[in-house]
Amino acid sequence: MTTTANNSSQGATEEGSGDITVSSTITKSDGTKAILSLEADNDILINQAITSTGDNALGLTAKAAGKILLNDDVQISTKGGDIVLWSNAKNVESGSGKHFIRLNKGVNLTSGGGKIILAGGSDSNSDGYPDGYAYIGDTVIPPGTAYSGAAPFQPGLSLGSVRDQTGGRINIQSNGGDITMRGRSSVASPDADGFGSQRAVVIDSGLGQIQLAGDQSSSSGGVGVRFGGFSYFPDVVISSTSTSTPAIEIIGTGTGRPGLWLGQGTSNPSYAGTFLVQSAATTGGGIDIEGSNSSSSSGQRGIALWGKSSGHSGEQEYQFLSNNGPINFRSSIDSINSEIGIYSDIYLGLRKDSTPVQDVTPIVGSDQVISRFAADTGVYFSHSVKGGGFIEILPYTSGKSLGINCESGDFNIYYLKNLSDTFSGLTIGDAEKTNGIISIEDISVEIP
Repeated sequence: MTTTANNSSQGATEEGSGDITVSSTITKSDGTKAILSLEADNDILINQAITSTGDNALGLTAKAAGKILLNDDVQISTKGGDIVLWSNAKNVESGSGKHFIRLNKGVNLTSGGGKIILAGGSDSNSDGYPDGYAYIGDTVIPPGTAYSGAAPFQPGLSLGSVRDQTGGRINIQSNGGDITMRGRSSVASPDADGFGSQRAVVIDSGLGQIQLAGDQSSSSGGVGVRFGGFSYFPDVVISSTSTSTPAIEIIGTGTGRPGLWLGQGTSNPSYAGTFLVQSAATTGGGIDIEGSNSSSSSGQRGIALWGKSSGHSGEQEYQFLSNNGPINFRSSIDSINSEIGIYSDIYLGLRKDSTPVQDVTPIVGSDQVISRFAADTGVYFSHSVKGGGFIEILPYTSGKSLGINCESGDFNIYYLKNLSDTFSGLTIGDAEKTNGIISIEDISVEIP
C-alpha cells in the first residue's frame, strides 16, 4: 500500500495523506473479526485483491474525499464483513469535482452476509455508513472503446466503464447483507448519467434488500439510472430473497433526460440482453421501480424501457418477477414527463421460461402478484406485455382524470390491447385518486 503527497484539488484539507493505492494483495488469514479502514483526503485506488481466507470476517471501509477506483478483475471477499466504498466524503452536491466510484470490468464483491455499500456524502444518521451520493461534476472520459452512438462520460457511480460495454461480468453478492448504491452527476451533457454500467452485471443480495439510486441534476444532463449502453443491451440480473417490502428498489431521477432508461439501440444481435429483476421471497418481498423527470419540456419520460429503435423489439427483453410482493412502476414527479413507456417485450409476475440470464435461472414467479403502474401524465404499453397475475393502472397524484387511448384525460393510457390474456385481471383507476375515466373510442383488451 502506498500513499502520495497531499493534493487539494479533490477537496483535500491539506492535513491528510493524499491518495491511497493498494498495489499488493491484502489477506486476513486467521484471528477474530477485524476491520480494515482506508481513509484518504484525495483518492483511493484498489489494484489488488482484499480477502479474508480464515473463519472470521474482515470488514472493509474505503473512504475518500475524492474518487474510488477498483481496477480490472479486483476481488474483494470479506466472509461476513461489510464492504463500504465511500467516496465524496466532504459531501459535494453541486459544481465541479471528481468524487465518483467506478468498478472496472470483472470486479467481484462478495461479503458473505455483510452489507455492500457504494455511495458517498455525509453520515447523517451516525450509523457509520454514507447516506448520500458518489458524485461527479467534471467531464471525465472513462477507459475503453466498446460503445456505440455518442461517447458516454463517467457517471457518478458506474459498474464497469460505460465505454467498455463488453467487459467481463461484474458480480456483487452479499449472501444476506443489504446492498446499497447511489450515484449523482451534474455534468451538463446528455451523455453523462448519474448511475451507469457495462452490459453484464449480477447483483444478488440473498436475504438482504437492494437499493439502487441514480440522479442527474443538470437540465442539460443525461439519465438518472442506465444499465448498458446504446446498442449494447443490458444483460443484467438483480435478485433478492428479502421478506422486507420492497425487497428491491431502483430509483432514477433526471432533469434533462429520463429518470430510468434502458435498452435502446440499433440492431446488434451479438449483444442482445435480458434485464431480469426478481424477488424470490414467498412472504413479503416485492419490487419498486421509480423513474422521474422534472423538466417542463416533453419527450423525456420518467421510465423508458426500450428495445431496438426500429420496431423496438427483438434484442432487449425485460422480466420483473415476484413470488409474492407487488411489482410497482412509479413516476412520482407530477410533470409533463410523468410517464412510463414500455417499448419492448416485458414479462411481469411470471417468467418467460427457465433460460438462465448471466448463469442465473429466473424464478417461476406467481400468478397472484399485482403489477401496478402509477404516473400522472401517461402509461404506454407500446409492445407486448406478458406474464401473469393482475395489472393495476392509476394516477400517482390525486384528482387526475384518466383517458384511455386518447389525450382527453389528465393521465392517459395507451395500447391496452398489448396486455396478454395470460393475466387474470385489469383495474383502471381507483377510488382515492381518480377523477373520472374518459374514452372516445371502443376499448379492446385481451385480459379476461
